[in-house]
Amino acid sequence: MTTKRGQIVFFTGPAAAGKSTVAEAWATSRTKQTAHFDHDHARFLVRAGYISPEASLANPALREAAEDQWLLAAAVCEAMAVTYTTRGVDFALSAFCPPGNLKESWEPLDALNPIIVVLLPMLEVVLRRDANRVGRSHVGEQGVRRNFAYDWETWRTDKRAYVIDNSELNVEQTVALVEAEVIRISHLDG
Repeated sequence: MTTKRGQIVFFTGPAAAGKSTVAEAWATSRTKQTAHFDHDHARFLVRAGYISPEASLANPALREAAEDQWLLAAAVCEAMAVTYTTRGVDFALSAFCPPGNLKESWEPLDALNPIIVVLLPMLEVVLRRDANRVGRSHVGEQGVRRNFAYDWETWRTDKRAYVIDNSELNVEQTVALVEAEVIRISHLDG
């Protein structure tokens, strides 16, 4: 029996854009078997010696080790995506990936031709959302502003990317837009 490969949907955007929340809600809402994993969960598997992005910015000597941890977590995510999708399960992956970095940090994932969903709310909305976060998820105003220094609008030039301004959308409305896009692309791929 041949199993049709599952679809990967890659959710990205600035910190506190709603990537993990929307990806998990989308995976949960579907009738088709769908898994979700977040890049942060893979990064946080490192208990002793974890290097936060803030620590690597404050101490340049830590940058190489932080980058290695980032890439290790990306490899874990990619392996999970392959494992699930080869068994016919759709896979939602949420991760911070500025435009232009997909081919650099996520080359194996890019080769799997994921649907790319970019959540791009307004800065003020992201600042409010981040203020309500706790623990490692909270990046602070400086971190949010640093995330917005990337030209996220560049994603609009990638034909595979579906950019959603979810500033005024709730999770359910955003999930409905994502599902409609996945259905549209699935019909194109036939």
